[in-house]
Amino acid sequence: PESPDESGARPVYLDYAAAVATGANAAHYQATRKLAKEREGLPSPPVRVQLGRDADVARCLASAERGDRVLSHLEPFGRDVERQSFMCTARGGFSLLVSVESQPCYSNAFIELVQAPRTEKETLLTTGAIGEVCDRLLAQDVVSAFALTAIDDHDLGAAFLINGFKRSGFLQGHLLQHGERKDAFLWSRKLAQPDGPTGRDQDF
Repeated sequence: PESPDESGARPVYLDYAAAVATGANAAHYQATRKLAKEREGLPSPPVRVQLGRDADVARCLASAERGDRVLSHLEPFGRDVERQSFMCTARGGFSLLVSVESQPCYSNAFIELVQAPRTEKETLLTTGAIGEVCDRLLAQDVVSAFALTAIDDHDLGAAFLINGFKRSGFLQGHLLQHGERKDAFLWSRKLAQPDGPTGRDQDF
């Protein structure tokens, strides 16, 4: 299909290992790891997290649309799910909506960010926001969490790596951002484990 949002047939990778370990995918992952190593331990201003309201969700989606920064429109990902939103704010005007779709029967959570950070400072604050939300989920007895980022979004991928997520999958053409289909890395983390927030990707 000519348009990324049209139905139709597209070529897929038959060799998953080759698709992830070679070419642009491997280069993007290495760039993400390098960025995470450089930023891990950098000081970040405190981030305040509170439950978001429907009005907050609508406002943040509209703002992201106007700025062409939308990462997700929060479409349902699974079945029989519950969704909650967290408003993450910090001094200087930082505001980020983090939405979480959960399946109580599996005690898991799909973490979505409505908009992308624009600067290194916003990226550090986003990293802190992800950590705070993970702490909230752990307090709710959520066992595991996962997220998706475009493979060329090194900033956001590094934010998840720093928070103990590891790359656990690759989805070809899964994301629709800025009018084009993008490959995605799947990031996952066990929240309820002895290592807790300090757990790290072995490769990282």
